[in-house]
Amino acid sequence: MPFQPGNTEASKRGQNRRFKAALIRYVDADPRKLDELAAKLWSTAMGGDTSAMKEIADRLDGKVAQPIAGDSELDPINLVAEIKRTIVDPGHTDSQSVPPTPEPGEI
Repeated sequence: MPFQPGNTEASKRGQNRRFKAALIRYVDADPRKLDELAAKLWSTAMGGDTSAMKEIADRLDGKVAQPIAGDSELDPINLVAEIKRTIVDPGHTDSQSVPPTPEPGEI
């Protein structure tokens, strides 16, 4: 069986870093290019491109926080119905010989 790479996403992270570094070098060489890119994005958004509109909104206001949603039956608050604390003596094998845990108000 030939070698199978394990983490294929690792190489993509490296590519993203190289792309970002190349982009920074490009903009550093001519800062007006960044202004041209912003103008192009703006004109695309004004032309009705919703992804360009979203990109501008994300850059100006920050990305919208996504709520954590799930099934109400699996809600962690509903999963824990009761927590019991039981002290067990390792010398006893009969579970009946261990006294029950007192309720919080009984202590």
